[in-house]
Amino acid sequence: RPLAAQGAVFTLATAEDPMPALTRATEIARSIGDEWLITYARWWEATYLAVVRCDSAGAAAALVELDELGRRAASANCLGWNDWVRGADAWVHGRLEEAWAEFERGLHKSYECDEPLMDCMNVGLGGVWALTELGRYDQAEAVGIASIARQRRNLDVCRQGVTEMANARVAVARGDARLAARELVGIDEMVRGAGQIGRASCRERV
Repeated sequence: RPLAAQGAVFTLATAEDPMPALTRATEIARSIGDEWLITYARWWEATYLAVVRCDSAGAAAALVELDELGRRAASANCLGWNDWVRGADAWVHGRLEEAWAEFERGLHKSYECDEPLMDCMNVGLGGVWALTELGRYDQAEAVGIASIARQRRNLDVCRQGVTEMANARVAVARGDARLAARELVGIDEMVRGAGQIGRASCRERV
């Protein structure tokens, strides 16, 4: 499990190739029959291939096994995270309608398993972006606002800023710099107080 966690960190925060760690973690997981570890390692593999390498075929191969594991466990949690990967893959290739459909499926699964981080990802790092690029600003804003309300009830503050920043992007797309600034005011203390340097820099770019 530490190898899989290392691969996740490499994917999120470094330029290091996570595939050796993730592949080895999967091999070990298969040898001991640890399906949770297989799911964890292969999900990060699919995420890296889809989002970093833009390798749809490689991500799809991992997702075949992930879907089977999720269905066998009747896990809306597993299946919802798979929807996010598919949405991200569609988004990076410009298939925006498909991306929104996948993110929306993941969002509904987050309700089934009461997983606010999945909600946050399918909205703040997915659905709002796709809807904004489709020009559906009112829908993007409404989806983001509803998600923020749920996150404030259920999720720690350092994760909430993702969706606030997505809504600020909607305002920028509308050409409303003042509204974008107001959207960002609420997350200043959140990201700086939590030491979220990377997220604070994202906020400055918006």
